[in-house]
Amino acid sequence: MKSERLKYLLKNKIAVSFAVDDEEYYGFIVDYSDYFFCIAKIETWHLDGCMIIPRQKCGTFKEEKFQTKVFIFKEEINNIHPLKFLSLSNYKELFLSIKKNSNFVSLESKTEYAVGKILKVYDEKITLEGYSPVAEKEEGHYIVPYGDLPTVILHDEYATVIAQMANNNLA
Repeated sequence: MKSERLKYLLKNKIAVSFAVDDEEYYGFIVDYSDYFFCIAKIETWHLDGCMIIPRQKCGTFKEEKFQTKVFIFKEEINNIHPLKFLSLSNYKELFLSIKKNSNFVSLESKTEYAVGKILKVYDEKITLEGYSPVAEKEEGHYIVPYGDLPTVILHDEYATVIAQMANNNLA
């Protein structure tokens, strides 16, 4: 996608639809680099975390005028902003910035979904301590090569609740 078009969508806070692995998503582009897009994810007219998507795995952005109007109407358009701590320079820097600042992450692919705490960041992979849908620590750890990651999700409601319950031993 051309840089001018990205700047226009970002500056004007225009909602977009796009596909990742044939799955349709909606959101607002809040940041991008040569390697990643960072998108404030829309779920039924509310914001639900940020998705970080490798540029090569993200489909074309299509403007969603009605979605934009909804956020203007709800007076939430000004709540859309980038995560200042996030480094989008490469996978290693991305995960180091997440580990330092929020540490709980969701990893989503077409066939798998994992929620957990980043334990270790390597040059080519991360180690994740996984949590079950009822906030219980899972046996073992996930070792996830960067090439297997279509989307990284931060601060979504599901993972936030799991993290809070796990951190407070409420599982």
